[in-house]
Formats: sequence, structure tokens, C-alpha cells
Amino acid sequence: MAKYQSRKSYRTVKKKSPYRIIKTRMFWLIVSALILIAGTIYFFFFSDFFKMKDISVNGGFEREIEELVSARLGNIFLTQFDKLNEEVKNRYPQIERVNIEKKLPDKITVSVARREAVILFCAVPDPRTEKKKCFNLDKSGVVFEFEQETGQEMSEIVGLGQKNVVLGRQIIDPDYLQKILQISLSLKELGRHQIYPESETRLDLITEEGWAVYFDPSQNIDDQLENLAILLKERLTEDQRGNLEYVDLRFNKIYIKRSD
Repeated sequence: MAKYQSRKSYRTVKKKSPYRIIKTRMFWLIVSALILIAGTIYFFFFSDFFKMKDISVNGGFEREIEELVSARLGNIFLTQFDKLNEEVKNRYPQIERVNIEKKLPDKITVSVARREAVILFCAVPDPRTEKKKCFNLDKSGVVFEFEQETGQEMSEIVGLGQKNVVLGRQIIDPDYLQKILQISLSLKELGRHQIYPESETRLDLITEEGWAVYFDPSQNIDDQLENLAILLKERLTEDQRGNLEYVDLRFNKIYIKRSD
């Protein structure tokens, strides 16, 4: 019998090259995308093209604000303008609003609105030992500027016992202040006067002539002013106020006191 010898078949296994992937289209698409993304990020956030170089300021404090802003600026997309806005207002209490407008690629415009004084606030820590210090007060009740010339025509709110006055802080409720301003404006014909906010239910006004008016801010101010106007016209004309001490408008009945 013939013997048959079996033949074994062998397959040659080729090893995959580690560099095979770089020959694929997908690899180069991913590499191109990463290069494009990296280039875009660098262009917008790190190149000098979007680094702010042109700063314009209008509305006041131009030199000071330009110096402050210049020291804080970098890339126009990375700068935190909200924090910069607050820093400007904190540094300069005289400024009420700040608007920062970005103009691509490298310019910003800073517009500021100054506070306007509506009345003086004079702090008197201790009337026996210290002189009063007066500050400008805006319509929101914010004290914002030391006022050296207290001889001006503006009337005063006097804060007895007020010690630490911090510029930029609100020291009086805006609604209460509006009542004070209403009274002050209505009585401007009596000259410059001082106003003492004693409490929520009592407000004293000392006229330039030296006599006082007591108001209740919690009640209708219009009615109290109307009653005072009638008195000034009919019973308290200028030649009849020589010995007047005060007029009390806080109650249903009006009280008038004259010195002996």
C-alpha cells in the first residue's frame, strides 16, 4: 500500500506597522482639525491682534480712568469688564454709572455719568467737641464727595452722632430723602436751612431766620406743606416771625410757639 505524506500549509502573518495609521485619511483630517482649532484659539485669545490698545474715556476723570483701565487690560475677549466696571466705581465714588463698550479688534470706549448733588449731608460726631464735615449727597442717598465750601446756597441734612462717613455708601433711604427734598424745595423762599432727621416720624427743619418746623415724614407731606403755606401767608408773614420759635405740623392741630 502506498503511503501518502500529508503536507502542512503555513500562512505568513504580516506584522502591522505602527506607522500605518498616519497613512489614513482620517488621521490627517483629525490632525488638520486640531491644528485649525489651536490656531483659532491662539489668534483670538493670545495673539496681539485682539490685545486692547486704544482706550477712550468720556464723561469725566479721563486721565485717571485711562490709567486704571490700561493697567487691567489684555485680550478683549478675556478681560472681565464687569469687575473692571465695579473697580472704577469703587475707586471714584463721584461716578454713578460706567458703561464699557468693546469695539473689535482692539478698542474700548468708557463712558461715565457723574453723580449730581441734590443736598449736603453734614456729619456731626459730637456737637460739643467736633466741627461738622459736609459731603455732597445724590438723589439715591449716596454720599460721594467731601464739600469744603459749605457756605453755598445748598441746604443741609445734619446727621448728629454720625461718625464714619464712607464715600460711595448709601446713608439715607431714597424714599425718605425724597420727602426731605420735597420739603426743602417747597421752603426755598425761606433761604438756606438745616434739616435734622430725628426718626421715621419726626423731621426738624431750622430756617435761616432761626425758627423751626416739625414734620412727620410718615404722614402726608403735601398736607403739612399746605398747612404751613397757609400759615405763612395769613398768620406768619415775615414781620410776624420775629419771636417765632417753632411750628409743629405733626398732629391734627397745628402748634405754634413764640418766645416771650
